Amino acid sequence: MKPLYLYILLFYIHIFCAAGSPVTGTAFSQFTVVNCQVSQAGYPVKGISISDPDEADIFPTQTLQVNVTQTGSYTISTNTVNGITFSKSGSFTQTGLQNVTLHAAGMPLNYGTFSYAVQGCEFERTTYIPDRRYKDSTQQGEDSLGNGGSTARHHRFLYRVFESGNTEEEWLQTNLGSNYNKVGHPDFNPDAEPQSITDLNAFGSLYQWGRYSDGHELMNWVSEAGTGNVAVNQTTATKSVTDTPGHNDMIITQGSQGDWREVSNSALWQGEGGANNPCPCGFRVPLQSEFTLESDANNLQTLNDAFASQFRVVGPSARNYSTGLVESPPGYQSVYWTSAIASINSSNDFHFQNTVYEHNTTRGFAFSVRCIMMSYKFERCDEGYDGQESFNLDEIATQIVADYPGHSVSFYDTFENARLENSSNLLSGSYVAYANQNPNILFARLEDANGNFVNGIKIKFYVYETPAVAQAPTLFYCTTIGSSIGLFNLNEADGLLTDDEAGEIFIRYYSTEAAAQAGEAAGLISNPGGYTGAAGTVYARIENLNGCFVLQQVHLVISAMDITPQHINGIDICGTENTVDLASYIDQFTTTPQNYSIYYYTNQADATANNTANAVAEPQAYSLPSSGQTHTVWINFSLNSGINCGNVISSLTFTINALPQISAAAFTACPGENATLSVTTNGSVVNWYANEADTTPMYTGATFATPQLGETTSYWAEAVSAAGCKSDKIEVTVTVAPFEAFAYTENVAVCSGTAAVLEVVAQPGYTVNWYETETSHVILYSGTVFETPALTAPASYWAELVNATGCASGRVVVNVLIKEVLVPVFTFGTVYCLNDYAPALPATSGNGLSGTWSPASINTSSPGIYTYVFTSNSGDCDNGLQTEIEIEVTQPVVPQFDLATEYFFGEEPSALPDVSVNGIQGYWVSSFTNTVTQHTFYPNDDECATGVFAFTSVGYPSFFTPNGDGNSDYWSLAFLNAYDAIRIKQVYIYDRFGKLLVSLPQNGRWDGTYKGKMLPATDYWFMVEYLHYLSNGTRTEKTAKGHFSLIR
Repeated sequence: MKPLYLYILLFYIHIFCAAGSPVTGTAFSQFTVVNCQVSQAGYPVKGISISDPDEADIFPTQTLQVNVTQTGSYTISTNTVNGITFSKSGSFTQTGLQNVTLHAAGMPLNYGTFSYAVQGCEFERTTYIPDRRYKDSTQQGEDSLGNGGSTARHHRFLYRVFESGNTEEEWLQTNLGSNYNKVGHPDFNPDAEPQSITDLNAFGSLYQWGRYSDGHELMNWVSEAGTGNVAVNQTTATKSVTDTPGHNDMIITQGSQGDWREVSNSALWQGEGGANNPCPCGFRVPLQSEFTLESDANNLQTLNDAFASQFRVVGPSARNYSTGLVESPPGYQSVYWTSAIASINSSNDFHFQNTVYEHNTTRGFAFSVRCIMMSYKFERCDEGYDGQESFNLDEIATQIVADYPGHSVSFYDTFENARLENSSNLLSGSYVAYANQNPNILFARLEDANGNFVNGIKIKFYVYETPAVAQAPTLFYCTTIGSSIGLFNLNEADGLLTDDEAGEIFIRYYSTEAAAQAGEAAGLISNPGGYTGAAGTVYARIENLNGCFVLQQVHLVISAMDITPQHINGIDICGTENTVDLASYIDQFTTTPQNYSIYYYTNQADATANNTANAVAEPQAYSLPSSGQTHTVWINFSLNSGINCGNVISSLTFTINALPQISAAAFTACPGENATLSVTTNGSVVNWYANEADTTPMYTGATFATPQLGETTSYWAEAVSAAGCKSDKIEVTVTVAPFEAFAYTENVAVCSGTAAVLEVVAQPGYTVNWYETETSHVILYSGTVFETPALTAPASYWAELVNATGCASGRVVVNVLIKEVLVPVFTFGTVYCLNDYAPALPATSGNGLSGTWSPASINTSSPGIYTYVFTSNSGDCDNGLQTEIEIEVTQPVVPQFDLATEYFFGEEPSALPDVSVNGIQGYWVSSFTNTVTQHTFYPNDDECATGVFAFTSVGYPSFFTPNGDGNSDYWSLAFLNAYDAIRIKQVYIYDRFGKLLVSLPQNGRWDGTYKGKMLPATDYWFMVEYLHYLSNGTRTEKTAKGHFSLIR
């Protein structure tokens, strides 16, 4: 099994050494883009602001053709992509087709090709990777470069990246220092590819191993023939005592210790963080193994192959470590430094010539450098065989931080979420990667100590398949002389351990489990085909191309075979099961069938000879003869992997039994009853099932009592013989005849003393029985219509239906009710006035009885009490019933009351009676004149009455106005003397304090003064003494009090 993490030093990082704020523009509808790719200029550079004045010569622009439809000042702008926006703001004074140049703004966030759009028109622009020293000016001492002295920038190289199709690693497209990549060079074109192996513009720089890009590496390639190709700078024989010599000369050396440094430093080009890493930010010098991996994966066998590949390798050759001269003509070879260390003062390189090979040499040589993306790649084997494995992100973060001291790391699912620090997509703890998604990709957000975004690191996770392995096989060495040492061919176990049709599995055998786990030379069995050893266990290491492995034991046995001849008889087989799997019986002979080659035969002779040509072709579906016979199969066992081992002959004898017979009659049951079912069979046992598909019996026995049934129901029965053979299931049906719907009248009413006719309406074929009680067994009558005896009281009878199969329904009750004799009810009047109108006598009573009257009409011509007779003729129990009603005819009378005809000072009754003392009902009508109210009683229209009754109520003046206008100038009661029933004696007037103001005689009056002075307007009180004369001639002395108002 692979280690928990296989940390291959292939660090795969998208790294971003700077970031910028996105710029947005505004587009309006005053123009239409006709062509957005008229021309373009300039080069966006990852991590470098486009507004940097040092980059004015490569400032990115995009020229469009637009149709301006409206003049004015406005902005034409693209969307913002990769931190860049192309826009143009200004005044457009003319309409029509125009070329408009958009200028870029912002800072590119990443390298690669990106699409920009304006009004749906798209164009692409590539962002390039700058050289690590792109912004640096040449250090002091590099004046021999001849390009501007100490302030000149000799490393303005821009690079493209490609991904190797077979390894998924990302590489720079060209060598470091290529003319195609040098800003300002006449052939500058970072998108160009070499035209040949001798393309001088693609040769690039030649570096001494471990040195920085200080200028020593720069070359002046002038001839494909090889003449005149020299370094830009000089040479010196003085070794450097520091990692940075401080000049741009190539340091030449003599002898075998060809290192440009006085004391070798092997860490200068180790990883992206190496002190003198010459590669762009996020890239590093590759390992030798990475060159080898690419060469093998892409089948690069010569320099020509490498040139024709994605790598476009050219042949600049190399500079000699002792002379500084270019060793061979262009096109002869290409030598690349690697970061791998060979010894204390030499490093590994990789050669492309007429062959491709790994090499190592002194660090004083100057070779080409091709950079690989700094990458992190993690691999695990699928230990659980479930296609997934977990990776510890905390451990990975620790490793990344070790490569970037002073930084912190967090993980996200996409680069954009990592850059924006989108917390909803933050990942932590354990990350699960899946084999079917290789590579699984995450992004690590690298921050500096201030929390600023520095890098977006792409991390790849791979989960590889672990070889599947069978159970431990056993190899035999058979002996009859008791030897303790055996001869084994361990390779015989290969095919027993795993299936390797593709040839991608490697199996090695070890003497101990620890040695197999380590997989080293120690403990390896070097001659597995002829291994001599004692009985016991050796260990197989089964490993695939990805390095994933699993261990399995291989048992070694020194013995005779572990089985002996056996003959198994009496295997019962049922007639319909005569196709059997012979292999299913092998465990009765051996517990290790995987160790044997097993053949089946129909006769002993073929089995003994192991005549495989006559072996049973399909033992897993072997057909036995028909029932009633026995049949023997012979078996030959021979060891798969054994030496000196013979064969064992065994046999199986089958008895083919007939199936039991089974049949059943038809069964019936009444609704709500159960049935007892049985079958006819020669079997030993009967199983009953509710459904044909059921496998578990609901009952086992010769007879089966069903539950109560309400409808026709089927059950299934099978017979089982003594040998355990089962018949086919048969259907046993219980027919339950349902009762058809029937009708009857639950309540029947008859007149007292008459018989009732009761009826049940049923379908043909049913019998109706009538009973006196619900539980009686005595049938009163059989038939649908039953006539009862004459009844004088209510009674009940029960009816029961019986169908053709003799099943009786539940009984229903029919009630006989005795009708009530009705007495007619009338509501017309029975008292009439002499000669008054009388209504016609009704032919139907108020409760619905019809009949005739005698006499036929009411006669009011003479007073008296008369009898009228109503005879019913309704045709029911009350037919002919006579009812007498008395009607009175009376003389009219005058209403009389115990009331006076005149009342004074409010002495009249407060409530007047509606009925006179002689019984006349009526109503009162009142009329008003000044202080006098007239009350009149009128009889109701239906009263036998004549005339009315009336009385008068006399009041007093409630105010007076002594203002001299002739109206109500005085207050007086003298007007009462005009009535016969009253005589005024004396009147006294008081103020509101009870002071007597004036005393008036019978006819006196008051003018509102006191002692000649006018009194104020207010209320005054009076008391009157008077005589009241009744209608019988008597009189009564009375006093009355009241008050009135003086109004001025």
